[in-house]
Amino acid sequence: MEVEKQRSGGAPGSRSSRGGGSTVVILAVALLTIVAALGIGFVIAGNADENDQTVTTPAGTSVTLTAAEAKGRAQFGETCANCHTLAAADAVGKVGPDLDIVRPDRALVLTMIRAGSGQMPPGLLSGTQAQDVAAFVAAATGAK
Repeated sequence: MEVEKQRSGGAPGSRSSRGGGSTVVILAVALLTIVAALGIGFVIAGNADENDQTVTTPAGTSVTLTAAEAKGRAQFGETCANCHTLAAADAVGKVGPDLDIVRPDRALVLTMIRAGSGQMPPGLLSGTQAQDVAAFVAAATGAK
């Protein structure tokens, strides 16, 4: 019984008084603080002003988006930004082509949306959504 007391730091069945519980609390608070700080950073870094209707093309010119192009920017963010890079949409995808470099015109974007290519499935968008995204990408890259 005496050996058990010495190993555990107290009577059998009692909790250690080494501060194990407080260490867990301190670590949990530290982790939550780090997560909160990183979360705020992500919101600030990836939070383009959706009301701002002006974008800058890869050539450095400013373009004011039409209502349809602004809708296309929002749709691009939901559907295309995970795969494609496009500065005007704060998109840094690595799977599909970098649209700032390719600078596709509206017709090419529509063709690619309809037909698909590589890992992009055909018919990803249709109708007005496809038209709006194509208009936005062409405006944002200066390709119209």
